[in-house]
Amino acid sequence: MEMPRADITSAFDINEYFSKPITGVSLLDLSYYSCRFIVTTENDKPPVYCGERVDRGSYCKPHADRCYIPARVKLEKLLDRR
Repeated sequence: MEMPRADITSAFDINEYFSKPITGVSLLDLSYYSCRFIVTTENDKPPVYCGERVDRGSYCKPHADRCYIPARVKLEKLLDRR
């Protein structure tokens, strides 16, 4: 049985974080400093990536905020428990 996919586009409008709407870039047009967040949802077409300048890891600031979850316990606290 196939599970239904969640519709995340209605819950989060990424265009509110950018000064211009995201047009996206193809995989071949990505550079080392391009955001690699996939902004298309069509399964029958090649993925289109955000392409904005990266801020953290492989994502721009808005996509990094959305993708990375802060750790609940800091590393220092883990080391003190030993």
